[in-house]
Amino acid sequence: MTPSWTCTTCQVTTRYTDPSRVDPPAGWTEDHGSWRCLACGRAHAVSLALAAAGVDPDAGKPATAIRHRALAEFELRRDPDRPDSMIAKPISVPATAIREARAELLASGAIQARLPGAATAGVGSARPSRNPGAGHRVEAELRRDPHRSNVAIAQAARAGDQTVSRLRRRLEDAGEIERRQ
Repeated sequence: MTPSWTCTTCQVTTRYTDPSRVDPPAGWTEDHGSWRCLACGRAHAVSLALAAAGVDPDAGKPATAIRHRALAEFELRRDPDRPDSMIAKPISVPATAIREARAELLASGAIQARLPGAATAGVGSARPSRNPGAGHRVEAELRRDPHRSNVAIAQAARAGDQTVSRLRRRLEDAGEIERRQ
């Protein structure tokens, strides 16, 4: 039987097509036997921050600032090795807010400093790229239209098929783009 996970907040259920994978999907968290998907985890972090600050969610700029900070901290705690711009884009938070939150979390010891070269250009490879910027172009194309074929994205981004496959898998696992059917 293939393991599955159901978010207790939104009731979305996910499972791997490979029955040997038993690890939870990227971004999913367990809290006292209940699972929360990435989207609901982000929403929960924002709700907690607004409640702790005593700010009404419809309060305009004060609520927006708290929302940005909560999302930045949530994502930095989840994966501190991602560059600020790659954290900022999918959650619609300015990269400056990510930088500020990163500096404070580093100073407090809540997260560790990024590894040299980690998540460079959107790929986790330590070797120099023969096609600088390909990872950024591929990621932009995947985010623009995740349903296009790898070949079409590789051509549009002037990158290799393997780069597209690797980044597609990483973004799908992180829940940042929708899985192709």
